[in-house]
Amino acid sequence: MVLLVGAVVAWHLLVVTTAALPPESTPQALRPPSGHLLPFFRQDWRLFAPNPVASDRSLLVQPAWRDEEGGVEVGEWVDVTDIELDSVRQHLVGGRGGYGTNRLTFSLDQQWAGLLADQQAALRTQAGVTPEAPADREKVDELLSGADAPEYVRNGFLDTDDATIRLATDVLRTLEPDRELVAVRYAVENHPVRRWEDRDAEARPEPTQRDGFWWVPAEDDPDRRAAIADYVRRHQ
Repeated sequence: MVLLVGAVVAWHLLVVTTAALPPESTPQALRPPSGHLLPFFRQDWRLFAPNPVASDRSLLVQPAWRDEEGGVEVGEWVDVTDIELDSVRQHLVGGRGGYGTNRLTFSLDQQWAGLLADQQAALRTQAGVTPEAPADREKVDELLSGADAPEYVRNGFLDTDDATIRLATDVLRTLEPDRELVAVRYAVENHPVRRWEDRDAEARPEPTQRDGFWWVPAEDDPDRRAAIADYVRRHQ
C-alpha cells in the first residue's frame, strides 16, 4: 500500500511539473497526461511564472445569417469583451467587467493547446470549414476521438467550446433578433504587452487572432437569452 501511494504521488508530481513547463518546450508525447489535472488540479498561474499575463485577451464572435435569397451572409466580428468592459468604464464602482470573457479566452487557448497536433489538424481541415456546413458536438467529438487521447481531454475542449458558442449565440441573436442565425464561430484575440527590453518602444506589438471553426448555433433557452440580452442592451 505504501508503494502504491508513493507511486500515485510521484505520478501526480510529474504531471504537475510537466504542465508547468512552457508549451513549446513540452514534448508532444507528454501532453495527454496533463489532462490528469482537469478539472480539479489545473495550473492557472497567470500572475506568476511560468505563465504570467503577457497580453490583453478579447473574445470575438462572428455570425452567419440567412439572407433574403436563402443563402448565407457572413457578418462582422463582434467584440464581446468590449461589451463586458463597459460595465466598468466611467463607473466609480464597477463590476468585474472583462473578467468573465478573459477567463474564457484563457481556457479556450489552454484547451486548444492541450490537443494533439493531429487533432488540431483534423479540426482545422474538417470541422465547420464553411458556415454552410457548421460542425456540431457529435462531429467534433468524432474527429477528436480519432487520436489516442484521453476522454477528459476531448470533453474539456468540447465543454469549453460549448459554453462559448452558447454565449456567442445569445449575444448575436440579441443584436439581430429578426434574422435567422445559421452558424457562429469565435476568435481569441491576443494583444501582447511590450517586452521588458522593448519598454521604451512607442507602439505595442500587433495583436494576433486565432479563429475557431463554424458551429451550429446553440439551442434557444429563453431564460438564458433574456439574461444575456438585458446585459448586452445595458452595456453595448
